[in-house]
Amino acid sequence: MVKLILDTNLLILYMLGSYRPDMISMCNYTSKYGKDDYLLLKTFINKQSLICITPHILTELSNQSFFLKEPGRSDFFNVIVRKLSKMDEEYISLNHLLQHTDLLPKIGFTDVSIYELAKKQEYVVLTDDFPLHQILSSRRINSLSFAHLQGGFWGL
Repeated sequence: MVKLILDTNLLILYMLGSYRPDMISMCNYTSKYGKDDYLLLKTFINKQSLICITPHILTELSNQSFFLKEPGRSDFFNVIVRKLSKMDEEYISLNHLLQHTDLLPKIGFTDVSIYELAKKQEYVVLTDDFPLHQILSSRRINSLSFAHLQGGFWGL
């Protein structure tokens, strides 16, 4: 069974598209995407058996969701809660994160948590973060760039 790790921006795209696809372009973190990208991501996610995130990804999702004001933020968080209840969470200890003094200045704590989790063979990372994808791929860790999905979708 393959477990999919969603990077923060794609998790936000998935949540925001599930809430109101017309708002995707209004969020700084998803403004480069549109409804078609959300539908592609949703289709890909629906084919996976398990979506997994780290507490660091969850924190970023929460912090970045406050671009929405009321009315609407509460409804958006209801969507988030409903979607997250079907996902798994894996904790990566601080001690594991701090061992990566070479990676922390390059990609930060959240991405190092993704790196640590993805070292387990049953995980595949889906990201739109090219530096993270490059690091994972160069270390033979299962990583898929969302741009590759988009290219396949458009037949490029």
